[in-house]
Amino acid sequence: MVWAMRDAFEKEPEEAWEKEYHVMAAAQWVLWNSQAFFESAFCPGIICGANDTVLAFGNLYKGSEDPFCLERWHFWKDGFDEVVGKDEYGKECKDLASRAHSLMDAIEKSLSF
Repeated sequence: MVWAMRDAFEKEPEEAWEKEYHVMAAAQWVLWNSQAFFESAFCPGIICGANDTVLAFGNLYKGSEDPFCLERWHFWKDGFDEVVGKDEYGKECKDLASRAHSLMDAIEKSLSF
């Protein structure tokens, strides 16, 4: 899950075509397991076997040093939103990114703190 999000939004792809595939892979993680994904942003201890290598940041993320936090969640969610507005991505990628962004937003808004 973290690797997919990091590859999609926190690292520059080696080849231009890679970005689209990384975004679609990350979107699938959100669409399939978004509730647990969001809980991870607040309860990092629930990630079994997580270590610094698994949770490490890519060089494009300049936020909190906490590997799972709302700030990083927003960074990823904003990444999906940016994909939707760019012409360089195909229809399928934009559709998945839009659905992932909407679901991330709905989950976030449905919780009360």
